Amino acid sequence: LQSFLTDSESMIVYYAILSLHYLVVTDEMDYKVVLKVLNKNVIKLDGKVETFFELNDLVIEALVIFLGTGGSDIDEDEKQEEQTSVSASTEISVATLCRLAISEPFLAQSISNCSDSSR
Repeated sequence: LQSFLTDSESMIVYYAILSLHYLVVTDEMDYKVVLKVLNKNVIKLDGKVETFFELNDLVIEALVIFLGTGGSDIDEDEKQEEQTSVSASTEISVATLCRLAISEPFLAQSISNCSDSSR
């Protein structure tokens, strides 16, 4: 899957990211490991939000789906205890999604989509 993340065809990258997403959802892969792989091969997730908009829309969609999954740094034994802190990987994901949501290109696209749908 890792080699598909650098493919020139955006649909292949999209499905590679979604495959990683579902492997995380089914606990077959660790969220933090996949986050590192995406940082290395697709986009620096703690970098500038503007770099998101250099990617194809499908790739952005897959990244948002993956980031929305979030991760957990707690073990099975710790799940019994009340968790009061947020994992570092979840912080990175939420911060990236927030920066993306309030970025100028995203807001401009959202406004454009709303005015197109109202016609």
